[in-house]
Amino acid sequence: MHRLKAAITTLAAALNHELGSQELREMEETIEDFDLSNDEVVPAWVLELLDAWSSGRVTDDWVPFELVGMEASDTLQFLAEVPHWLPVTVDNQGERWTLKSSRLPNEAIIAFEGYVYLVKPVGTPEPGERDQSSPT
Repeated sequence: MHRLKAAITTLAAALNHELGSQELREMEETIEDFDLSNDEVVPAWVLELLDAWSSGRVTDDWVPFELVGMEASDTLQFLAEVPHWLPVTVDNQGERWTLKSSRLPNEAIIAFEGYVYLVKPVGTPEPGERDQSSPT
């Protein structure tokens, strides 16, 4: 099993969601359609983000990444398709995507304005943000 499929399968397990045969087939077809079946094509940062999110590990700060060529574009398009197979949402806010699920305590944020990602508990401030509920 290639690493991207393994990462999505691990995320499904963390979500307590069993991928049905139809979902698996559609995911595999999408991986093929985006030419992501070769492990060397999938950016390492995507696998690291998915691993952190599915394992419940938060990042201490924003983690820089590189977007290089069509592989990066195809990988991002693939991530946008994940809600077709798993109970997650991808909130596309233009320069930032937030990946969430009510079944996980953390959310994953991909920010394109600095090419960084973050995995943090839902509802907590991002690093560098002031907690708005605190008195000044």
